Amino acid sequence: MIEDSAVAQLNLLRAYLQENTLDKETIVACMKADGKLWSIDYLSFKTRGASMAYLLSRCATPPKSRWFLVNLADKPISSARNIPSWLPVIGSSSAEGYLDIAAPDFSFGGWEELGTRDYGVMCGLIEKGGRSAPQTNLLGWYGASAQHESRARLVEIGARYPRRMEIVDVSFPHGSPEKNPFAGTGLSMDAQAARFRYLIDVEGKGWSARLKYLFHSRRPVLVQDRPWQEWYFPMLKPWVHYVPVKRDFSDLLAALDRLDSDPALAASIGAQGQKFAKQHLTFDNAIAVWSDLLVGRSDASPWHEIFECRDAV
Repeated sequence: MIEDSAVAQLNLLRAYLQENTLDKETIVACMKADGKLWSIDYLSFKTRGASMAYLLSRCATPPKSRWFLVNLADKPISSARNIPSWLPVIGSSSAEGYLDIAAPDFSFGGWEELGTRDYGVMCGLIEKGGRSAPQTNLLGWYGASAQHESRARLVEIGARYPRRMEIVDVSFPHGSPEKNPFAGTGLSMDAQAARFRYLIDVEGKGWSARLKYLFHSRRPVLVQDRPWQEWYFPMLKPWVHYVPVKRDFSDLLAALDRLDSDPALAASIGAQGQKFAKQHLTFDNAIAVWSDLLVGRSDASPWHEIFECRDAV
């Protein structure tokens, strides 16, 4: 049973988040030194909260109790103005002007909307889809364009060049029940890996949970530039692990021209991207990265130097 003092502290933090409209996509958590994870009730999109709780439950035990805030939203939320300085915020991405620490996102713990709660199973299906020669020579993307203007722009470009790319908007009209963009009228990511010679990842409302899956396909992955930086981005090398594309897609056709004219380069990028994914973008490594943050072994950890949460129980 959680001590009354801890309950009171969690409730105070929850009240603060509600007052600042930061409560819809966050978990206020305390990782105890005995390995138990405490969290207050949270409201999160679909299964994000449950998946993140499962991921955290597998982490190593910190030497002392750690208070922290898990940001499950699509964008960073922490600035010097809106989060107490003693409460580290760990989220799916970081960005200039924000204090969020980027860490593996909820989907490593399961993304039911993709049809499975097992991250490794989904990656295996995507890898299998990319083993054979692609069914087309096209660049492919299926997604909801309404999530960001960049996606709408990509759909427009795809409509102008149907012989080079298959860009499909699976958004539903306003008022329709929300549906999974990768099922039903869309293509699952493993089907996309089987169908397309090239894949592209585009920002959504913020960071994209899709990118790490695509690297498992062994297809060359084009990555649109975006301000939302995930924890593994510093380890990626352009034209080695992925193909860089400007945020406005002004160099998209040039990138495709280079890939088409140099099949060896395209094959190498696909192979190196998959090798990177097998080393870094796995469930076990996600647990290791989170554990290093909580224990203090990572340089990115708020507990890396002599730092103790003054309110830890």
